[in-house]
Amino acid sequence: MQVKTFLLHPILPYNLNLSLQRLRRDPIYIFEKEAVYRTLKVNQSLYLLKIYFQKHNEKTVKVESVCLDGNMEPEKVQNTLERMLSIDQELQIIYDIMNQLPNLSDLTKTFCGLHIFQEPDLFQCMVKLIIAQQINTSFAAELTRNLIEGVSETVQYGHQTYSVFPSASQITSHCVDDLVKRKFNQRKAEYIIDFAQDVHNGKIDLSKLKHLSDSAVMDELLKVRGIGPWTAQCFMIFGLGRKNIVPESDIGIQKAVQNVYKLKGRPKKNDVLRLSETWHPIGSYVTRYLWETLRS
Repeated sequence: MQVKTFLLHPILPYNLNLSLQRLRRDPIYIFEKEAVYRTLKVNQSLYLLKIYFQKHNEKTVKVESVCLDGNMEPEKVQNTLERMLSIDQELQIIYDIMNQLPNLSDLTKTFCGLHIFQEPDLFQCMVKLIIAQQINTSFAAELTRNLIEGVSETVQYGHQTYSVFPSASQITSHCVDDLVKRKFNQRKAEYIIDFAQDVHNGKIDLSKLKHLSDSAVMDELLKVRGIGPWTAQCFMIFGLGRKNIVPESDIGIQKAVQNVYKLKGRPKKNDVLRLSETWHPIGSYVTRYLWETLRS
């Protein structure tokens, strides 16, 4: 069994521990005292990652990678890690803009070093987002766990069992009723299985979206049954790493805007859109920081 340890050097400021907190409810991640674990597929190889929490004033990120199935490809694993953990994103450029906006400047101090971590797999990202549509985060995590347990395999390493997110082909081998039995409603189950079939059959090629403009990505995704504006916007933030996306209809964003801007009532989506014009070109990061105010 091949093991490789990576020592990554993020651009400061960088707070790994704070940035990981959003993932605590994601069943793919297992949080323990000194590290967080998750499985990861790179090409056809399956890895178990151990991402060590940063200690006080530590400036590097240590990740241990165990190749559980297939051949270890260190360069590809490191590239995936650097993208997933936002190693090369320079926050100071973003802070320079946010600090010019009175209502947002305090957020750069309160959440200094907070990054947007990317999903390493675009299919996995979209399925999670379809699951999360119009439900709270706790129930979304439960449904994601139900999907994994009902469709995918687990792997054993040491004394711990780890979940592996299902592939498109694995999901297509199940029917809508299989997901309904696991607490999915009929429509959401249909959306997920139809989407998996389209990816498996090559009708949808998510990798091609990387090369399109934001507006073109939105146009392409909205053609897909079960994908609306919120899902497409969040996919662009957490899947494609786009920097200037604001999901204006998100209730959480509206509540956070109300709190941060000290508004009397919750703003409508058009109000958020007008306000977000001042966030250009870093709308995704403002969105991420606003969401974080709700978790604090």
